[in-house]
Amino acid sequence: MWLLSRSDHGDYRLTEFYDEDNVPPYAILSHRCLQPDAAEPTFKDVRKGLGQEKPGYKKIEFCGEQASARAPFHVSLVPEVG
Repeated sequence: MWLLSRSDHGDYRLTEFYDEDNVPPYAILSHRCLQPDAAEPTFKDVRKGLGQEKPGYKKIEFCGEQASARAPFHVSLVPEVG
């Protein structure tokens, strides 16, 4: 399972958890993808610390703020299709 987390400095990173027994508490947040697809940061972008200039990155920031304000530090982002 991959979870997104935000550091105290405000940057985001993806962490993979292999053992289900060691997965920290997390929030599941759904969102609609922007059109065109190039407006959304990709999984690869976030892994490499890129994509902050894309309009869809604001949704990642918002989701991180919402989740950390409600206690879980990790977030699972689920794109909504349709």
